[in-house]
Amino acid sequence: MSKLEAADNSLMDRPAELMRGASESLAGRVNFIHMGGLNCGEAGTDSRNRLWLRGGFPESYLAPFDEVSGRWRRSFIVERGGRRYGFERSVTEKPGVTHSMTIAKEDLGLDMVYLIYPGGLSFSLRDGMEAPGYARIPEFRFP
Repeated sequence: MSKLEAADNSLMDRPAELMRGASESLAGRVNFIHMGGLNCGEAGTDSRNRLWLRGGFPESYLAPFDEVSGRWRRSFIVERGGRRYGFERSVTEKPGVTHSMTIAKEDLGLDMVYLIYPGGLSFSLRDGMEAPGYARIPEFRFP
């Protein structure tokens, strides 16, 4: 690994620290843009299945192979406001709590696990676990 790659990796491990430092040292001269993933309008309706299977984040969606995309998605945890959120997807229209969700919630210290499924409703599965339907994703907001 080159010195430049090592520096890039060490910086990427500390995003909150970098943002705090940038906002303090560049006060009034820096803007942070928060971006979501691709949606059907951007990816195109012809790509709906690929978008559903790989997700809307460019690194996953544009990966050359499903295996590469899957490896990226398996490491997907979102941290917001000191809370940790995990995501799992289901292909069944009657989702339920899975063993992997329970283990992930405990082992990774997740505050909420979302099981995204190909339905139109959103509902609670159990404390700290919800099932938002795929059709409701455009309305999704973190608590």
